[in-house]
Amino acid sequence: MNFRRLYDFLKSPRREYRSRGFGIHSPFAFRFVREVLKQPCAYYAYSSLDALARKEGVDSRVVRAIFRIALAVRPGRLEVRAPESYAIETALRLGSAGESKTPLKAVAGLYGEASRVAEEWAGSNRGMLFVAPEMAVFVISDNLPKQRFDVAIS
Repeated sequence: MNFRRLYDFLKSPRREYRSRGFGIHSPFAFRFVREVLKQPCAYYAYSSLDALARKEGVDSRVVRAIFRIALAVRPGRLEVRAPESYAIETALRLGSAGESKTPLKAVAGLYGEASRVAEEWAGSNRGMLFVAPEMAVFVISDNLPKQRFDVAIS
């Protein structure tokens, strides 16, 4: 029996509540969850990214989330730890429009790499960790307190 899946299932009501941004008091974290991880609107690249994800057998929600994170943080400051995937590389390339003046850096770990990103966050004294069953995103900045949020991506 996979205990991690059972644990995620038991935590899902709390994650669903927080995944819409409710109960999050940090303005940055609320905006990141609402505008990046749970963005309901469609982006211009979704159709091509979905086709690539289907072709490779990758979850399209994860590829879309990487694309939105790349748009928010910029790929030069985003490190993705995942199995080799052309869909994820394309999402990063499409999200690279323009330069970002943001002081943020992000590390995203997909599937098996998510636990390593969580360990990296545990060893840090700053930054916010957003954990979903499929991925973990560690946003690093000196201005952010050390906080962890269990969310669901869409």
